[in-house]
Amino acid sequence: ETEASIHVARQRALGIWIEAEASRRDVLVHLPAGRLTLEASSGSGGDPWSLRHPDLLVRPRDRIGIAGPNGSGKSTLVRRLLQGCDLDPARQVVVPQEIGADEAGRILDSVKTLGRAELGSMMAVISHLGSDPRRLLDSVLPSPGELRKLLLALGVARVPHLIVMDEPTNHLDLPSIECLESALRDCPCALLLVSHDERFLDALTSRRGETRAEASRSYALSATERRPIGG
Repeated sequence: ETEASIHVARQRALGIWIEAEASRRDVLVHLPAGRLTLEASSGSGGDPWSLRHPDLLVRPRDRIGIAGPNGSGKSTLVRRLLQGCDLDPARQVVVPQEIGADEAGRILDSVKTLGRAELGSMMAVISHLGSDPRRLLDSVLPSPGELRKLLLALGVARVPHLIVMDEPTNHLDLPSIECLESALRDCPCALLLVSHDERFLDALTSRRGETRAEASRSYALSATERRPIGG
């Protein structure tokens, strides 16, 4: 084995602590109860659907999961919550459901500005999440799964107060999902995870919301019972 492969194997065996911390603020985000207009599906015709939601708070140590059917407004809700977040953007890690080619280029360019220590920390996170960091950084356009790992690793290097991931297990194989779950499990900052993966949400979140269809082209977000993490 090469020295690099031995180093990567050791990182995976030891696991990794996400360098995050809880904000000292009482509330990170407050979205008053209301209704959000959703983008109409192509060819759907008629008025757009909407998402009705209750008063929403995100506190410094909250671990929140949001589930529900496709097109029910989960991503729209997350974007609206982030608009109301007055944390320094450097203290937020946001991994969207889809990453376009322009955004992928911006992410790769930002790596080139990192100092040696930050680059080393980022590469350690990528290694732990199941990818070869040097191969990833040398690629012209990483795969969607690798881009998500890279975006998370870049954010972690900034010691975030809030991590938001929209469908974080998409484009990841099972070993990578298990690595991601392990990395997030003891993370001390606030987590907001949108996912169809119930097992993943059960392992990592203690507050849950779910979007459900209502009458008259409307969805509603409702809170589910609080559950212990891993329960």
